Order: sequence, then structure tokens, then C-alpha cells
Amino acid sequence: MTVLKDFADLAPHTITLEPLSTIGLYAEPTYGTSASYSALVIYEKKLVAGPDNREVTSNTTVYIPSSSASAAESDRLTLPDGATPRIIRVDRWADGNGQYAITLYCG
Repeated sequence: MTVLKDFADLAPHTITLEPLSTIGLYAEPTYGTSASYSALVIYEKKLVAGPDNREVTSNTTVYIPSSSASAAESDRLTLPDGATPRIIRVDRWADGNGQYAITLYCG
């Protein structure tokens, strides 16, 4: 069994990611086509390094077992409960076969 398959069995939730498309004249964001993924969502507080390497409190960690998932801090994430927290940090996980998961830290 592959790492991706083993990890996918532990992802009971469904989340949606929408990539940032443009920022309008009045700073309103518009987003591109959404994609849904199986994920493991854990509601816990932890300190993580933000985009500027300062410590920031993350309230939610989202593990997405996918070889093709992509996310950025500017994208919109929708959790299973409908919340849309800000993405603080994105970690990509890979081995010799390529990417097998991403982790999103949200606040």
C-alpha cells in the first residue's frame, strides 16, 4: 500500500479550496473554480510560523492527502462546518514519488 492510500483512509472530512483569481478595485477578492478534497480537520490551537516567519496561533489544521492538491495563503478554504478561516501557512509533503499531501494551518 502506498503512503497516499494509507493517509487517505484517515481523511473523513470534505473541504473546498478556491484559488484567488483577482483583487478588485475596492480590495474585494474574487476566486476561481473550487475543488473539493477529502481531508482530516483538527480543531486545535498551536503556534506556527506565518508568512513573515513570526509566530502566529493556528486554530485549525487541515491535512489533505492528495498528490495534486495545491493551495496558497491567499486562497479561500471552506471547512465542513461552512467556516472560511484564513490560511496562515501551507506545507507540502513529498517523498521519492512526489507530493502525497499538503497541510494547511488556519487562524
